[in-house]
Amino acid sequence: QQLANLLAGVRVSVWYDWQNDGPDPAEREHNFGLVNTDLSPKPAYRAIRTLTGALRGCRIVRRLAGQGDADYILLLEDETGGQRLAVWTLGEAHEVAIDVEKVGGGAPRGWRGLGGTFVPRLEDGHLHLELGSLPCYVRLNGWKVGGPGRSAER
Repeated sequence: QQLANLLAGVRVSVWYDWQNDGPDPAEREHNFGLVNTDLSPKPAYRAIRTLTGALRGCRIVRRLAGQGDADYILLLEDETGGQRLAVWTLGEAHEVAIDVEKVGGGAPRGWRGLGGTFVPRLEDGHLHLELGSLPCYVRLNGWKVGGPGRSAER
């Protein structure tokens, strides 16, 4: 939701609630927190921690075309011009190939939505990523979206 809000130009999002209000899993009002009553993190906390760490200092440049309207491939840029991607789909999980070109040293690095890293696959000027219901984030590190077969913009 945070990424969709940023894409839509919503500058502030309010999270309800920081901490669970009680320990009863059957009581609806007890379970809205990002953390449990003992302050142990819930999946939503890990997701927002991963998002903020992976995309700190970035702004959304544009949404790239995927295989359909359910795919979200957001191109972001940090203050030095380095590019990052945030990708997910509202549909069935599938792979996409994004046209990239080498502009410096380094290799792309990825983060899964709830934490943990992965190495994105690069092949013949394409960055291959698996889109699923949870966002993944990629720092392009010496690569840029583009090239002769540039991904279409939305």
